[in-house]
Amino acid sequence: MLRRSKNSTYDDRRFELFPGAFVPLRVYQENRNGYRASIGKKQLIFRLPRGLREADRSKFLLELGRWARETYSKDPGHFEHLLPQSVPAMGVITVMETEFRVKVGEGNGRKSHFATLAEEDDRMVFVELAGMVGPDRLGPIVETLVSRLMGQLFLPKVSQRVAQLNAAHFRQPVSGVTLKLTKSQWGSCSNKGKINLSSRLLLAPKKVMDAVIVHELAHRIEMNHSDRFWKLVHDAMPDYEEQHGWLKVNGRSLSFLPK
Repeated sequence: MLRRSKNSTYDDRRFELFPGAFVPLRVYQENRNGYRASIGKKQLIFRLPRGLREADRSKFLLELGRWARETYSKDPGHFEHLLPQSVPAMGVITVMETEFRVKVGEGNGRKSHFATLAEEDDRMVFVELAGMVGPDRLGPIVETLVSRLMGQLFLPKVSQRVAQLNAAHFRQPVSGVTLKLTKSQWGSCSNKGKINLSSRLLLAPKKVMDAVIVHELAHRIEMNHSDRFWKLVHDAMPDYEEQHGWLKVNGRSLSFLPK
């Protein structure tokens, strides 16, 4: 069914990326001369000119589909966040060098999903789903629930580390620290002094998390990426580039899904 946005119409479909594996696809028809494809946060996106003949529309969709499959064959990681993620009934995650066992179960009798630590074992996580969940939704739901629980559990420790690095290198007012499951950025710093960090950093080596914290604390002095900003960063952490490089190479694989 066609839907309307500001300057276009679109419809949502499923696209078979390889045999048996489907990703969400949104096809836009808009005022444009050419056609293009992109990989969005929530779906694969095809953009077509408005008013095409059916034969031309089919031809362009075929070419865009070929682009998507070729892109996947070269680097599957580009589509990792769109593909259904398998989740074992029992698995393990390592958070800030602490290993947790994670058990996923369905039918908790409640109206909502939740995750909690076992009363008798604080290294055992129970994820209880309110009912049957489709394979395309299971991974994101489990990851969100586990990340929230780990964020609550480790926020005091991360806040303490922010305070230590701030006292050692910057000595700036910090109004608070948050941990949230974000995939578009690793950290940010607000004008009011709040340090926001991606909870996925809990899965990275400690020095990598330190590098992101240092980066955001430096913004308390320089709200830009000037030479003065980078001097602050490198004075506080001479091997910053090494840690940042680790994140660029390995960051995409950091997930709260048990294995």
